[in-house]
Amino acid sequence: MLALVPDSNRFRVIKQESYATQEGAEHIVPVGYVSDLTSIPRPLWGFLPPHHFRYRMAALFHDWLLEEGFPRKYADNVFKEIMQYTGNNKIRTSIMYGAVRFWSFLKSIWSSK
Repeated sequence: MLALVPDSNRFRVIKQESYATQEGAEHIVPVGYVSDLTSIPRPLWGFLPPHHFRYRMAALFHDWLLEEGFPRKYADNVFKEIMQYTGNNKIRTSIMYGAVRFWSFLKSIWSSK
């Protein structure tokens, strides 16, 4: 269970969190790191609540990896891996991963303009 406390509209890590990918890369989110976790549009909150415990860990590591300068595709893939690791079903994992990849696509278009 992640050790997070609300910090305005975001969440602050109060206990260091670590995750080792299937390839063996160790990632550590430090105490004090602040994340908004997921950015899910309000109309979808009934189906995908934005701060649900089932995908908090995936969202936290995804945000941290991006802030640390890891490639977006890598962060997206770690997000998917953690979604699977934390017991999310295939449907939820596919929807959330698809949304993350779609957002990555949009950001790449916007950043190239």
